[in-house]
Amino acid sequence: MPTFARVSAPVLVAVLLAATAPARADHDMDPAGRAPPRSEAQQEIERTTALIQKGGSARDSLSDAYNARGVARAALGDYDGAIDDYDAAIVFNPGEPIYYNNRGNAFAHVKQCAAAVEDYGRALSLRPDYPIALNNRGNCWMALGKPARAELDYNLAIAFDPAYALAFYNRAY
Repeated sequence: MPTFARVSAPVLVAVLLAATAPARADHDMDPAGRAPPRSEAQQEIERTTALIQKGGSARDSLSDAYNARGVARAALGDYDGAIDDYDAAIVFNPGEPIYYNNRGNAFAHVKQCAAAVEDYGRALSLRPDYPIALNNRGNCWMALGKPARAELDYNLAIAFDPAYALAFYNRAY
């Protein structure tokens, strides 16, 4: 029987982005001496870094910029950088459950499932009907060897979103 890896929705997006991004080294040039186009994730990092450096008084704008840069860094495999950006987003807007979910995903990628479970729990304390965080926490419970807790989270994710195929898939794993 084949073994399938558990995949969270943000991870799937990151993988798809990475798969469609041009594979190149930074020093590659085309025959005319021009650098090939940057990946969408790299462009997002540059765009959001400029917004962050510009600053401003809108805390939500800065938190969104840090979060977006974290997502782009995660798509490029820079999970430590992503965690730093999610930390900053949370400082500016600690009431946004998506930031905790995203940071949880980055922790899960660096094999810090206990920290990830804690962040998914924070996301769920802010939004108890958040099926993506429930699914992601279920994946970490499985990684931590707690399948009964994982099944509870998958069941809740499905109860909140009966069309959430990924939670069905993970529950059947």
